[in-house]
Formats: sequence, C-alpha cells, structure tokens
Amino acid sequence: MFFKFMRILRVVGRNRLRDIFNRIIWTNVRNEYEVVILSRGEPGDVKVLPLEGLVKASKDGIVIGINGVESFIPYHRILLVRRSNGAVVYRKGMKFNS
Repeated sequence: MFFKFMRILRVVGRNRLRDIFNRIIWTNVRNEYEVVILSRGEPGDVKVLPLEGLVKASKDGIVIGINGVESFIPYHRILLVRRSNGAVVYRKGMKFNS
C-alpha cells in the first residue's frame, strides 16, 4: 500500500509534502498518520501531532484542528510524517525519485 501511495505521489506536483497531505485528506486516512514538527520550547524541540484533525494543505503549510483550535504549521517546521505503525512516509531532507 505504501509503495503504491508513493508511486502516485511521484507524478503529482512539485511540492511533495503538500501532495502527501492532500493524498491523506482525499483518501480519508487521517487517523492512520502523525506528524513530527519542530516546536521550540517542547522537550527536545519536537512535538508529535496526530493527523486526525488535518483540515487542509495549502501551498505554505497545513492546518490542523487540535482540541477545537485550528493551528497553521508551515512546511519548513515539519520534520517527519509517519504512519501510526511507525513507517516513515516523509523525512525532512528525504530524496524522491522523479
């Protein structure tokens, strides 16, 4: 499933991270993914957020609803996107075959 997912992404647009989030929204599998972000002040400067509240993916970042409050997270703060089982879908600096 994961490789089929990535193969579809390879032919989509230039912003791979945005394509990943849009695919998660379109296939309605938000509860199967989580995102690790750079968050100053948190222990280790990282924070893990479930994507259950993912609202949209814009050209600059994503909007996630957390406890009834929508938060904008710019793409440059996203370090990792992974499935709930730990499989990494995106890691900052990861190379994609085009």
